[in-house]
Amino acid sequence: MGPRDRDGRPEIMGSVQDVTERRLSEEALGKVRSELARMTRVMEPGGLDRLDRATKSTSPCRASLPTPATCLRMLSTDPP
Repeated sequence: MGPRDRDGRPEIMGSVQDVTERRLSEEALGKVRSELARMTRVMEPGGLDRLDRATKSTSPCRASLPTPATCLRMLSTDPP
């Protein structure tokens, strides 16, 4: 049968573990990995150009925004 308490009733044992912090950490890690993968694709040779062309072809209104190369050139000036 199994362990019994003082009155002869079956004794039930169990445990509880809070995994909330672990779940939140795993979600945050997933977001960081996703962002790292995106940045890796963008930083590949020609990645910024592909990103720029894809943005322009899918959103004509955004075509008037500066290209990544223009942004980098603007940031390299003194003062930026």
